[in-house]
Parts: sequence; structure tokens; C-alpha cells
Amino acid sequence: MNPSQTEPESLTGERERQHEADRAERARLEAELARTVEKVEATRENYEEQLRNKSEKYFALEKKFAGHGAEIRALTKEFEDQLDTESAQHKRAEHEIALARDEFQERAETYRVQLEQETDRREELEARLGKRRKWRAKRPVTAKQRARGSVRGVLVSGVFVLALIAAWFMTAHRLPSQSNLKALTDVAVSKFDPVVGEDQNIVQAQELLVRLGYDPGPVDGVAGRETRAALRTFQTDMGMEQTGEVTDNVLARLRVQDQRNSTR
Repeated sequence: MNPSQTEPESLTGERERQHEADRAERARLEAELARTVEKVEATRENYEEQLRNKSEKYFALEKKFAGHGAEIRALTKEFEDQLDTESAQHKRAEHEIALARDEFQERAETYRVQLEQETDRREELEARLGKRRKWRAKRPVTAKQRARGSVRGVLVSGVFVLALIAAWFMTAHRLPSQSNLKALTDVAVSKFDPVVGEDQNIVQAQELLVRLGYDPGPVDGVAGRETRAALRTFQTDMGMEQTGEVTDNVLARLRVQDQRNSTR
């Protein structure tokens, strides 16, 4: 064998073995690259799937929050409207209360002035009545005056009977009521003695006040300041309205209290 021929053959074999080794390494690297690419693709697909799931959850939450936000805005608007309505009603109520208070103050002032005027007129009438009663008390009573009083009593009775008969015929033969009887009696009595019948209740109230321990002043049938003060004190003790006037209700309460004191 020629040495010059064996050397190229050995080199060729060596090169082929080197090429085989390179191809094997390349195939190994390509296979490893393919596995890496597959892993990368799988990882990418998994990541994209997770991203889609997260996106869907995010969009669902965003939609839910958007619905809640609309509901919250609607509730807020309703609350604001209700608050505005209540504020307007409150302002109207305050205005009406202010108007009512002003009207009440005006009426109270008017009533106060009227009450003062009535009190002044009443005091003036009481003073005139007191002077008349004193003058009548000082005037001596003669037999002639007693006779006149008797005649006056007969005339009063006659006028009263005539008034009853006239009322009976005028009301289709029906007897007059209790109020009509009282009115007719007052009219008949006042024609002969205006003082009679006006002071009887006051005298009785004064006597009852004295028996109950109140001080109405002199028992003269005149409702003066002392009598009115005693009546107001009695009305206060009984829980009644403090008018200081002699009324049927006050007289009835005085009689009831007097009976209770007498039975103790």
C-alpha cells in the first residue's frame, strides 16, 4: 500500500466522522431548540389564557362596579332631592309659624287694649253704682216709701204675669222656656228698679267668699277690686279660669265648696 494514498483516505474518514458528529450535534441542538420552542409556546398559551381569564374577571368587576355606581348616584340624587324638599317644607313651616306668631301678638295686643278699656268702663260703672247704693243707703226710708215699695212689688208681679200671658199667646199657647222666663223677669224687674237683680248674685258671692275665708271687702253687692281679687284667688285655688267675674259656674262652685266645708 502506498503511504501517499492512505493519508488522504484517513483524512477523509476523519472529516466524515467530524461531519457526522457535527450533524448529530446539530440534530441534538435542533431537537433541544424544538423542545424549548414548544415549552415557550405552551408557556405563552398558558399566559395568554390566564390573561384572558383575568381580563374577563376585570371586565365583569368593572361592569358590576359600574352598575353599583349608577345605583349609588341614583340614591344620592334621590336623597338630595328629598333633602331639598324637606328644607323647602321646613322654610315654609318657619314662615307660617312666624306669620302665626305675629298675628297672635297683634291679636293679643288688641285683646289687651280691649280688656283695659272694658276694665276702665267696668270700674267707672262700679264707681257710679257704688255711689248710687251709698246714696240710697243714706236716704231715710219713710212709711210712704215703704208703701211705694209694696206697690212697686205688686206692679212688678203684675207685669211679670202679663209678660207670661203675652209670651204664652205669642208662642202658639206654649209656655216659655227657662231662658225666656229669666229674660222676661229681668225685663220686668229692670223697669222698676235697675239695681235689683244685678247685685243679688254679687251679694251671694261675697257672702260665700266670706264664709270660705276669702276677703271680698264690704258685702255691698258691688264687684269692686277686692271682690274681683277674692274671686280670682278662689278660682286659682279651684283650678278655674281667673276671670274675677261672678258667673253661674262660679256661684255653683262657691255653693259646692261652702257645703263641703259645712259638712266637715
